[in-house]
Amino acid sequence: MKRKWTDQQLIEAVKESSSYSEVTRRLGISNGSGGAIANVKNGIARLNLDITHWQEKRQQTGIETGKIIYRTETSKRCSICKELKPYEDFFKARKEKDGHTNLCKPCKRDKQRAWQWSQTHGMTQDQYDEMVKNQGGRCAICNRTPEHNRWKKLYVDHRHEDNAPRGLLCSSCNQAIGLFQDNPSLLEEAAAYLRRW
Repeated sequence: MKRKWTDQQLIEAVKESSSYSEVTRRLGISNGSGGAIANVKNGIARLNLDITHWQEKRQQTGIETGKIIYRTETSKRCSICKELKPYEDFFKARKEKDGHTNLCKPCKRDKQRAWQWSQTHGMTQDQYDEMVKNQGGRCAICNRTPEHNRWKKLYVDHRHEDNAPRGLLCSSCNQAIGLFQDNPSLLEEAAAYLRRW
């Protein structure tokens, strides 16, 4: 692979970088290019360039190297709720410089849930909250609050023909009507059966 950079450009890129992949980016080479990093390594070796400052730079910025994350801070600010939280409150993410997501765990879960609702039911978080309020925070069938559920939440029940939301149910009721195939006749037969006993 023919190189597209000069020795001087390589020297400057090495000074400003903290890893081989960062050098390739500064030189305008895609990491996916065949032999890009190999060419950079060969160039560094040929020019006998010093890269000992890279580890110190990683420690300052929190860049992940191998399985070790060098980090001087003990907390970070969530990009959604803007709260400063310990790193334990963030999911791990290898692609991020500090090895953690920019969203705290609760905000990340809320964002994923909102995306799932919008994709499956065409519903926003505000619309879900309004349904919870209208139902008094209780299941539309058994009228219980969701504290007995594992995830402590109400689930969006929907028509299977068009995914239109019908109401919010606890996990038990949601699973039950699913097992009865959303068929009112089967549910009535089940109720009649239970009344006989």
